[in-house]
Amino acid sequence: MALADSCGMEQSSEGKTVVWSAYFPDSDQAGVFQEGLARIATERALNLQISAPQIIRRENWHEGWRQYFRPVRVTDRILIAPPWEGGCASDGHVVPIVIEPGMAFGTGTHETTQMCLRLLERLMPPQARVLDAGTGSGILGIAAVKLGASQVIGFDLDADAAGNLRENLALNHVPKGAFYAVVGPLEAIAQRPPFDVVICNMLSREFLPLLPRLEQYLAPGGLLLLSGYLDSEADEVEEAVASAHLRIFARDGAGEWRASAGRRV
Repeated sequence: MALADSCGMEQSSEGKTVVWSAYFPDSDQAGVFQEGLARIATERALNLQISAPQIIRRENWHEGWRQYFRPVRVTDRILIAPPWEGGCASDGHVVPIVIEPGMAFGTGTHETTQMCLRLLERLMPPQARVLDAGTGSGILGIAAVKLGASQVIGFDLDADAAGNLRENLALNHVPKGAFYAVVGPLEAIAQRPPFDVVICNMLSREFLPLLPRLEQYLAPGGLLLLSGYLDSEADEVEEAVASAHLRIFARDGAGEWRASAGRRV
């Protein structure tokens, strides 16, 4: 749920701490966001530390916000860039992914997204049908299209993410029919045929309840890319994956974060 109209959000890490930075055009909207976030943290007993708002001079606002979003080279091929850093031109080798930072999760700066991209580039079969669970900004589904997927279906519970997703599809010139977006839970795409690849880049508390139901969405031998869990959660996650009749065969790590790839058995 959106607490206030934001001009952009950024997620980063400081050691084991995940830091969210939100940018607002005026102090009133920043105050609304801060109060709402504090209320939610209290209601849900979340361990959040909310800092006081900092003021950026109005004449420097635009560039001051943009300085935090620079191109990110994830692999030799995959380059993530905001639209003001050169568009989506390709030299035939580079796979550029243009992302307009917004309220949707997924600007490409976080380790979990980058691990997913590395696994996707390395393991996705040609012409795969892909399910992008919790698609957010669409970054992973867009990458799948550019890496050769025949079709991507992305679903997300956050209706506010849909506008940012549509903008990113347009910025990347994703062909019509190559990426379908669904607002709703996993069951909202229950009538679709099985997928060759399912991507889950979520926190463990979000993807663990989904795992027992994912088998029906994966074709025999289908690939699951799982990212967003901590090193301390690895044993629990791998046990849950095995219980869902999936076999992990590849892993990746960055800092405290972990990702893995499994196949339906």
